[in-house]
Amino acid sequence: MFTDYMNEKGLKRLALVGTNSQGKSYKISSEIKGAIAKKTILVTNEVKADENLKNSSDTSTLITWLNSLLDNSKAKRAIQEEIDKVDLNSINENSFLNISLNNNLESYKGIISAEIKTDSNQWNKPGSGEKFLGQLLLISKILEDNKDDNFEYLVIDEPEQHLHPSLYIKVAKILNKISYQGIKVIIATHSPIITQYFIEDTIEIAHIKNGECNYLPSTNELISLSKDFDCYKKEELKLKDYRVIEGKYELYFKNFVLPIIIKSLFCKYILVGEGAIERKIFDLYLLEYGSNMERNNIDYALVDGKIFFPIVLSVLKRLNIKTLTLYDLDAENQPHHKYLNDTISALSNEYISFKPKIENYFEIADMNIDKYRGLTILMNEYYLNKNEKLMNLLNSINDKIESIKNNELKKC
Repeated sequence: MFTDYMNEKGLKRLALVGTNSQGKSYKISSEIKGAIAKKTILVTNEVKADENLKNSSDTSTLITWLNSLLDNSKAKRAIQEEIDKVDLNSINENSFLNISLNNNLESYKGIISAEIKTDSNQWNKPGSGEKFLGQLLLISKILEDNKDDNFEYLVIDEPEQHLHPSLYIKVAKILNKISYQGIKVIIATHSPIITQYFIEDTIEIAHIKNGECNYLPSTNELISLSKDFDCYKKEELKLKDYRVIEGKYELYFKNFVLPIIIKSLFCKYILVGEGAIERKIFDLYLLEYGSNMERNNIDYALVDGKIFFPIVLSVLKRLNIKTLTLYDLDAENQPHHKYLNDTISALSNEYISFKPKIENYFEIADMNIDKYRGLTILMNEYYLNKNEKLMNLLNSINDKIESIKNNELKKC
């Protein structure tokens, strides 16, 4: 159970991540029940229809929790005193009816309301995303004085629902702030951006696959794993690009490798490459095959320099993320390139290598073309003209993805 895991590790926050239909919402509905539900502020999406989750008349929006978070005990007692003054016995004893007065302050939560306005339009009316942001800010403010510990968890299923992308980081940071206000925050999300700015350590991520929680190792463990290659330990195998960041390796990992790791958790297959041509090829592959329903779970990542491939690929392999890597063989007779070539092929589920470079494959190695803009325009031209080499490469990528998929099915 992920709540047990949080308590065991002493975590303040947890992100449930993964592809579609893997059981994130199911995990919430199966766990937030009974005693836990009574201590939970639950903001739901798919799971709001599950009666087992309802510990009030309506838990579908954050705003309905205002009256519970604020102290209504005096108001409830005052209402009850007025109700108790009315003696209905004389009516009920001489009638086929049975009449009662109920104190609905707690069940309907309708005495206190909130109004949210915005300066982003002429009507001052917020969109649904701005309302959600305002509600979170309000809840966060109330929880600053949550001395009675009425609630232990805030659980939100898909906080990105209805949000403009510009609000992703803001929402993530508010949720992180709430996690320090005496309440544990759990989200089930499809947003790598929210995940990245919500967590502080990869140990706070649960990768959901087929209804099972696979908890990530800590960031420090992943950093240690990624450095365990001779090209980062033996001086004769180190390349200049690595020497530049060697003294700031942990900072490099958190800023440039961690986003790739998080991004990969939201797809089944990830294409890995470097450079302008590879980026455009991956874009063209998704343009060509992305409309295929069986290809809606593929993304790509760009690694800035061949020397950094083992860092990224080793972590993805540890997390059981399936990879297809495009890379140049370069001067394969040189020890450092040979080591990298062998390591990249061993760490990848599938790979396509180019001898010595991808520019040679397209026969553009000797052409005077701008490294980024010119190559990107050229690849666009090749795609529009259905260039044979480009289309063969896109088909090869697709065949490799199919091969990975078939190997997975065989293991099952």
